[in-house]
Amino acid sequence: MEQESGDIGGYVAIVSDGKLFPVIRLSWSEGALKQPVAAKVTSYDRGSGQLSFSVSIDWDEGKKRDIQFDGKLTIDRMTGTFAVPWETARKAVELEVRSRKAAFEPATTCRSG
Repeated sequence: MEQESGDIGGYVAIVSDGKLFPVIRLSWSEGALKQPVAAKVTSYDRGSGQLSFSVSIDWDEGKKRDIQFDGKLTIDRMTGTFAVPWETARKAVELEVRSRKAAFEPATTCRSG
């Protein structure tokens, strides 16, 4: 959850098996969670799980920018780094396997201030 707004925050990667490469759709938070966008897999090694992909998004008055991931895909998680247009440094992430419902509608607990 985003600290300031209470919106769902973070990254959601939907991964399914493809013939040569995994098929990936990525969602991220920019205020609210964005709808999933198809990723272009740029590198994948099925044996080691090494994976790189990018997602092209509209940014800065219609100009395209990329979200880039480099890391590793295993049976129960995806670990690596994201380069995103809204941050200057790469961000380390560890995404765990969850159901689609849990990813897009996480259980939340309201805390009193």
